[in-house]
Amino acid sequence: MRLKDVPEDFFVEEIPKRKFTEQGKLFVYTATKRDLTTNEMITKLSRLNGVQPRDIRFAGLKDRRAITTQYITSPKALTKSPDNVILTLKGKTDEHLSLGDMQANAFRIVVRDVKDTHDVVIPNYFGDQRFSKDNVEIGLLILKKDFYEVAKRLAEENPAVADRLEQDRSSPIQALQVFPFRILLLYVHAVQSWLYNEAVSAYIKDNHPDAREVPYRHGVLRFPKELKDQEVPVVGAVQELGEWEKYYAPLLNEAGITQQDFLIRSFPSLTQEGETRSLLADVKSHSIKREGPNAIVEVVLGSGCYATVCVDGWCS
Repeated sequence: MRLKDVPEDFFVEEIPKRKFTEQGKLFVYTATKRDLTTNEMITKLSRLNGVQPRDIRFAGLKDRRAITTQYITSPKALTKSPDNVILTLKGKTDEHLSLGDMQANAFRIVVRDVKDTHDVVIPNYFGDQRFSKDNVEIGLLILKKDFYEVAKRLAEENPAVADRLEQDRSSPIQALQVFPFRILLLYVHAVQSWLYNEAVSAYIKDNHPDAREVPYRHGVLRFPKELKDQEVPVVGAVQELGEWEKYYAPLLNEAGITQQDFLIRSFPSLTQEGETRSLLADVKSHSIKREGPNAIVEVVLGSGCYATVCVDGWCS
């Protein structure tokens, strides 16, 4: 099974939650990008249009190796875009978009060399794109308060961090403050996501031992034929774990952290209190059509759910 041989194999279109008007202080655009991450697109748009990256907001991170359409808001009209981004003005609003501020995402995915398809339910796992190569590793360094090591790692690819760290090696947090905050936060979220995935997978193993098993970057995802939904705690500084503690405790011990490590007093904005997340993915509709050795998967998912996880469960 192969995914994303070319960007055209993976289409995503964001379905907005709100309606936009002709009045407001912020411009609303759809941005259709090819072979770019959302953050790379925002960086390029900000440079071309003289806007700070933090002033261009969006509702969700979209895949790089794909053609994706998502909504963005900006306080300034965006008149220039890179060759692989198409902007379309959709109206105005008085309130910026924020993460999760969407109704759903509609996907059309070409899955190549499919041997079989499977009738399973989809747990609400976080997809591999949440983790990248070393997101969990850097996130754990942040939680362990090893800020110098974090700054040193990030300085390898970020000249601003490298310059600030060289000026004062005794203040690595100052060096981190010139790094994009939303990416720093993504590292901490990656740790929470990994812990959630592993806890849910262990729960399914206990309760549905015949579940289909699929390896991912940090372990094994399990897909049962049936699963009753419930709210699952996502680890944070104050989140009650309840009966899920028996699944989280060994994971936290293995990682060398505790829940209190999610309280980051020296960098308060990175503190994560915790939350809950549904056990089942919000699959609003889906279809799988075989075309020779390939399968065409069309699926509409609620905010925060991963189409790549659906493909892992349904196809092999």
